[in-house]
Parts: sequence; C-alpha cells; structure tokens
Amino acid sequence: MSNTAIGAALAALRFWCARVTGDALPPLPEPVRRAAWLAAGMPAAAGVPDMDLTAPLQSVFTRVEQVDGSAPRKVYVRRAELALDEGLFPVAAAGEAAGDLPAAALRDAVAAIDARLPPEAQVEGVLYALQRFAWCLPAPPAGVSLYDYARTHAALAAALAGDPDGDLFLLGGDLSGVQRFIYTLTAAGATKQLRGRSFYLQLLTDACARVLLERAGMPFTNLLYAGGGRFYLLLPSNIDGMRAEAWVVDQRAVFDRFLLRRHQGELYLALGGARKRRAGRLTL
Repeated sequence: MSNTAIGAALAALRFWCARVTGDALPPLPEPVRRAAWLAAGMPAAAGVPDMDLTAPLQSVFTRVEQVDGSAPRKVYVRRAELALDEGLFPVAAAGEAAGDLPAAALRDAVAAIDARLPPEAQVEGVLYALQRFAWCLPAPPAGVSLYDYARTHAALAAALAGDPDGDLFLLGGDLSGVQRFIYTLTAAGATKQLRGRSFYLQLLTDACARVLLERAGMPFTNLLYAGGGRFYLLLPSNIDGMRAEAWVVDQRAVFDRFLLRRHQGELYLALGGARKRRAGRLTL
C-alpha cells in the first residue's frame, strides 16, 4: 500500500480521536486539513470544521419527511458504547441521549494499539476504536456521526495524498448471479445451505474490495460500503501512473479470470466508476 496514503488516513483518524479525548491536537498536513472541509461538504477555510461534541447526535431519521408534509420529528442517538442492544434505537428527547464524552475509553482503546503493527493495521485499529466510541457523537453534516465523518475524512485524505489538487474516482463493484447462486439448493439442509452461501458471498464481496484497495494502494478507510454483494471504493483519479478508468479495465480482467476458474461463470463481478472533478465542494 502507499505509505503516503496510509499516513494521511492515520493522521486524519488520530486527529479526531484527540478531538474527543481532549488531548493536544496533532498538526495536520495541509492536504489532510483541506480534506476535512471536503468531507463536511464545505469550501476550504482556516482551521478544520468545528463541532459541539457535547450536543446529542440527531438521528438520520430526523431528516425523513412526514407523509402529511409536516416537519420531521427530531430523534436522537443515545450516547453509549456501540453494542447490539436497545441503545441502537433513537429516542425522542435530547435529554435521554445525553451522556459524558467517552474520552477515557477511546484514549485507552487507541493506546492499546501496538505501535509495532504495520501502518495499515494501525489504521484499522484506530478506525474500529472510533466506530466503537464515536458512532454516537455529532459531526458537521446533520445526522452524520463523528465516526462516519472521520472515516470519510480519512478516505479523502488518502485518495488525495498523492495529488492534493487531483480528481477523485468512485468505484463500484457488484456481484452478478447472486440470486441463482444462493437459491440453487437441494431440499435437504436448505436452511444451512442458504446461510452458508449468503455468508460466503459476504466474504467474497469483502475480499474483492480488499484486493482492489491493496492494488490501488489505499487503506481500509477507502471502503465506503460493502454489503449485499455490492461495494463502493473511493480512489485517486490516477493509479500506478494510469488513469483510473484504464486501471479498472485491467482489474476487471483479473477478477473475470478468477471467478471463471472458481465458479465457471456462475458469479461475475461488474466494476464501474465515475470521476469526480472537485470545485471547492465535494458531492458523492
């Protein structure tokens, strides 16, 4: 992977960790600082976008319009460590979502990451620490958590590390043949087969995304979404001295050969992307 891209992503993530813990904010290289404004959808300005971390995070459901056209009702995300319990459900009163900043817990989680690990592993460690403790904290875009904002900031910083004034490239991947692959089952043990094949497809989707990130020299932060046999990656507009569009053609051939050999044409990975020309604001 590109050391420059990984370093930029790690700098962005550690900055927002320090913002939560209250520790001294590390200086940000200029391209990484500008990427923070891009992630917020704002023109670049002095400093970095600020936010009131003591305020409750409004749920994205607050932005959903009512059927009768009335203003959306405000709902808030509970401030708690990420867990599979009732804390995932929003509440109607801001007071119910109140709580202390998880400063000590986040500081301990980041400090526990072994500094001897490869930089790309450190990126994932810090990212998961933010996911665990900052998923419930507010960010500049309304309805967006600090974890998602920091992850997008890191992805932008990594994609622009080699060329701060360059374009961006959004790459989408879609596994074709999923329905036939999952539901071609025998009657005996159909439930187990269905679960097993669904799990296999998720692993295959993740693996394809990971391989593309590694080939592009990008860290894990640049995987914007993966699920349901589909993924999206944020990449630079030029990769290994090639335009991203030409690079994708080469990668498509690699996956075609692999899937044909493994699945005899039953599964196919469609790859396509779009170049985003930046003009002060970023809209993906």
